[in-house]
Amino acid sequence: MASSCLFTWKVIPLLVRKISFPCCKQASLYKLVYYHKYAALQQNLNVDNQPDSGSDTEYEEGKVKDLSELKVKILEASINFVPEYGWSKKSLAHGAKSLGLSTAAHGLIESGGAELVHYFNFSSNRKLEQHLKENAAENK
Repeated sequence: MASSCLFTWKVIPLLVRKISFPCCKQASLYKLVYYHKYAALQQNLNVDNQPDSGSDTEYEEGKVKDLSELKVKILEASINFVPEYGWSKKSLAHGAKSLGLSTAAHGLIESGGAELVHYFNFSSNRKLEQHLKENAAENK
């Protein structure tokens, strides 16, 4: 597991940089960060809630899953505070507080309001995709 993660983090950025933007390093870095966040959010939304058992490595992976799930829950709760506080860390702090966490829990969201915007975009696209699939199934 660790070697595949190391491979992913070392090789994929190089491939994306060379394939997507061979002459512009800034743009490729932005695109890589976007793809990484998209993949991370997609993984967080598909996490199963089965308890981990076994070795310490599995326990550590379980802790990471729990932390990722917590981040997603904070982002979900924070969306409700955007009309009042905007796309800011203040919205994240109030979202964390509404879950019974400390307002300092907004620090789990590294990019602050930008990640909140990204999460909203991502979740809206998923809802739209599900809605379109349901309509397509009804029209058949």
